[in-house]
Amino acid sequence: MTAAALSALILLAFPPVFVAFWCAVCWLISRFGWSQLAARYATPRPMPARGSSMASGRVGLANYKGTLELAADAEALWLDVLVIFRPGHARLRVPWAELERLEGQGWSLFPVQRLRAAGVELSLPAGTWAELEEAGAGGR
Repeated sequence: MTAAALSALILLAFPPVFVAFWCAVCWLISRFGWSQLAARYATPRPMPARGSSMASGRVGLANYKGTLELAADAEALWLDVLVIFRPGHARLRVPWAELERLEGQGWSLFPVQRLRAAGVELSLPAGTWAELEEAGAGGR
């Protein structure tokens, strides 16, 4: 095989191999907590318009830095990830009644609100949590 043919093969193979690898990594990350929530709370419904985009938080053992989309309405807390990280991550709608508040900071150096739903721990920045809780307070 000539150097030109090898270069062409690499250039043609790289994009699909990269996309497959990216999707596999995103799917694998979702197995550390998101998928357990999705088994119970996945929804095809669109998220409420108001919320936080590019938020950070932790779901299970996975950290989502600047990749979460969060929203709240009177019935539930909504969680999603940015489109590029979507493989393996279904949109979630967790009813307020099924969210348990946990005490303590955990391992975080910054103020966070720790929560539990369906046996999975979530951590959201305290300020973001306060905004979401206020947005969802209307109907509760």
